Amino acid sequence: MDAAPKNIVTLGTIISSAPREALMAALGQLRPQFEASLEEIAGSGGVEKSYRVVVELNDEIPAPRQVSHWLSLKSALMARFPADKPGAVTAIDP
Repeated sequence: MDAAPKNIVTLGTIISSAPREALMAALGQLRPQFEASLEEIAGSGGVEKSYRVVVELNDEIPAPRQVSHWLSLKSALMARFPADKPGAVTAIDP
């Protein structure tokens, strides 16, 4: 029996030179009620890398609330990795 397909959506994109592990740790602390992950965007090598912030839609994240969750995640990541510090996060809205 196959598991039901997951409904994975991209909330937005971030760019940062911070290690992926640090960004993932911050996401885990910021939004533990759902699984957020980072998918590296091909061709974004170098010091700064681009990542899609993706989540699985479920009861906690119904489709109409995606924008609200993206704004929360984006704001929190940018506060955790501010522009005047190494590893600053820049966010790109979808």
